[in-house]
Amino acid sequence: MLLDMPMGNDVVLTYGTPILQRRWPDVAALNAALRQTILAQERAHPEFGQQGIKSSSAGGWQSDPDLWNWPQPEIKHLRSLITDGLGIMARLALGPDGQNKRIRLEPEFTAWANINRDGNYNVLHNHPNNHWSGVYYVDAGQPDPAHPLSGAFEFHDPRAAAAAMPIPGFDFGHKHVVRPEAGMMLMFPSWHQHMVHPYRGRGERMVIAFNIHLRQFQVFEP
Repeated sequence: MLLDMPMGNDVVLTYGTPILQRRWPDVAALNAALRQTILAQERAHPEFGQQGIKSSSAGGWQSDPDLWNWPQPEIKHLRSLITDGLGIMARLALGPDGQNKRIRLEPEFTAWANINRDGNYNVLHNHPNNHWSGVYYVDAGQPDPAHPLSGAFEFHDPRAAAAAMPIPGFDFGHKHVVRPEAGMMLMFPSWHQHMVHPYRGRGERMVIAFNIHLRQFQVFEP
């Protein structure tokens, strides 16, 4: 399925890149439980604190990628939200004429928790050898209003040459910036390059990041 869109006057908008940007409702209790669980993991494993840049993280704390093995019920709840989000993204492949079809997915999930405090950030990166990636914001912290990009999530245009020659009136090559909120989930193709601006403020910006690899994608006629 190509995510192309006819614009009229014989023009087609093409090379669409889907990004799920969903604010889940009624998740205050879930986020409170996840926050306590993640802080407990940090206390139990302070050795995972970042010194310099490890993976994409510059500073902060990052758990092992075994979050789905944690036994707390809030982890199971979060996984159900991510599964729902995956269903939304997967159904894009069916196009507008296939929404009454059934799909069967066999996903493999990997997830880990991140805690960013003042000055911590993530360098530009993607997630190779996966199909979909994303983040769920447990706590957005208390960003300093003097830093409008504090902790902002930034997608870069995947068309490498898009900004090579600016075209008057257009903004090809622009960056898509998302300002996080607690309860927000982002999901995107794993090849899509992204970064996180330095968090400036009090408290913790707490995020669960995840990768999804699809072992199977089947479509069934209604």
